[in-house]
Amino acid sequence: MKTNYFDSNIGAMTNKTGPRAPRLYGAPLPVSHTFVWQALLRLCAYSSSPCSVSPCYTRVPRGAARTAALLPPSRVRQIWPAHSLSAGWRGAKRLVASILLAVSVVVLSLAPQSAYAEDRSIVVLGDSISAAYGIQREEGWVHLFAQQLKQQELTWQVVNASISGETTSGGLARLPGVLSRHTPDVVIIELGGNDGLRGYPVGKMRANLMAMVDLIEAAGATPVIAAMRIPPNYGPRYTRAFEAVFNEVAAERDTLLIPFLMESVALADGMMQDDGIHPTAAAQPLLLEVVATSLAELL
Repeated sequence: MKTNYFDSNIGAMTNKTGPRAPRLYGAPLPVSHTFVWQALLRLCAYSSSPCSVSPCYTRVPRGAARTAALLPPSRVRQIWPAHSLSAGWRGAKRLVASILLAVSVVVLSLAPQSAYAEDRSIVVLGDSISAAYGIQREEGWVHLFAQQLKQQELTWQVVNASISGETTSGGLARLPGVLSRHTPDVVIIELGGNDGLRGYPVGKMRANLMAMVDLIEAAGATPVIAAMRIPPNYGPRYTRAFEAVFNEVAAERDTLLIPFLMESVALADGMMQDDGIHPTAAAQPLLLEVVATSLAELL
């Protein structure tokens, strides 16, 4: 039984016996691309201009070309012998190779988009610094962060799970519910400031931070710790121990550490509210800059 297949030398359909695979530049041509070859050859056959695609026809009348398109190629070659096959075939190979390359590029470029079609999420588990205390919530750095990611067309959703007055103990107690409800990919722990202001034991705060990192990693998310500082009037010993906790936990658990958010605003005019603890709306873009810079590689 005779089987139609693409000749490995000239790329035309022939009536020869044997299931040989189509080839392009000596390599097997995927079966899904054979329709492209057929379309190109038929298109050339219907053209009245000199054929630069098909090696089978050169300058034949339009009516003859239509007839050729309906005949087996072996019969066409008997009626209209081809010439300049070498140049024609080189042009055909270049054209078809370009088409297949373009199709492949489009398919490959679409793959990552489908893989990341579903938005990833960042949860901010913080205190009043992230809860936009004393200002409009839309003015806070967390909301500005979400807007920035949207403008950059990054597939990240930002969830603000911050509560004013929150401590590391309160955050640890709420964390399992937050993880279950939002299933985040990244969790930023911005807690500890209220622990320090209330003089809580540093060892307890350290244990809470470690436990939160464990829960976040167990949920398959990436923990990020934001460093915190307190005023020096709590004494140098407690102040140094407090500030060192965040670096120690981050180093021990190999966790990304965001520098103190208010480093550049704590002593700047107009950047702190009257209580001297919470940043103003004008300071929020600077807080965002610290976070965005620290998370740039992760995102």
